[in-house]
Amino acid sequence: MAILFPVFVVLILVGVQVANVFHARTVALAAAQKGAAAESAFAAPPGAGEARAAAYLASMGDVLTDWDVVVVPVAEGGGEVIGVRVTVTGTALGWLGMRFRVSQTAYSPIERFTTESSP
Repeated sequence: MAILFPVFVVLILVGVQVANVFHARTVALAAAQKGAAAESAFAAPPGAGEARAAAYLASMGDVLTDWDVVVVPVAEGGGEVIGVRVTVTGTALGWLGMRFRVSQTAYSPIERFTTESSP
């Protein structure tokens, strides 16, 4: 038992750390999705996606630290913007001073008003 106990403790700590990293990835993805939805909304003001993602990350506390939100418009061949891509990058906290970099990206098409075309 004296030999196996430290092994079990290390396995439990590694399991907790892996769960923490996956939770941070989920938070980053949720922030990216919220940012993409806000930025692509009909008549959204510039910077709405970054502000929404930042507000969500701030509300989640220290799950993700040193985070950065990057909003990139996606254009098709003619130069018309058809969507937006939001990438959230940050650091997941770990035990014993370990840090893990996580990054998640979400895409959303731009909402626009269209009319039915005549035949």
